[in-house]
Amino acid sequence: MDQKEIGEALKPLSEETNFFYELGKFICAFAQVETAMQGVLKRLAGVYDPRAIAIFGGETIGRVLEVMQRLVPLSALNEEQTKEMKLLISQVHAISSFRNALIHRPATITENGFVSFKINKTKTFQTFERLKFQLEDLRNATEDLDCIEKRASIVFVPPDMKAFEDEHLQRLFAPWQYKPLEPEKPLSAPQP
Repeated sequence: MDQKEIGEALKPLSEETNFFYELGKFICAFAQVETAMQGVLKRLAGVYDPRAIAIFGGETIGRVLEVMQRLVPLSALNEEQTKEMKLLISQVHAISSFRNALIHRPATITENGFVSFKINKTKTFQTFERLKFQLEDLRNATEDLDCIEKRASIVFVPPDMKAFEDEHLQRLFAPWQYKPLEPEKPLSAPQP
């Protein structure tokens, strides 16, 4: 076997290895954000442990975001903080949908990236979905999650106490890297 043949034989393995490496980083980053959002929810609700654990413990991220959306307008947050919370909630929701497609659906490597299939929850052929994505989508979502976790932890800190370097702030408050992906429904009837 020559070098080219060895490289070709290892190519699928390296793509698969990269996928699972990035997926592992993504899962860890998502868990960090789930924890951060639980903390923000407790703060918004004005309830702290052990009562907060009794009330909010075990809630899914979807439910946490739903309650946060209802609490933000009722909170003592100023206009800037309210806007920031809405941005964070919106991006976590988008990434959560992506996460669900990765974690709760089968995914496979293709020539053009990766595909996740909505098979187990499909009740008709018309609702079958496939989501195509690249490693870059996974990396961008992970990077956004890192920023979300940090931004969620400082949303309640007065602006004059945020002692960050300009470069760090620029990265934290840069436009979101992950853009929501739209699943395809290849078996649905064409729309007129």
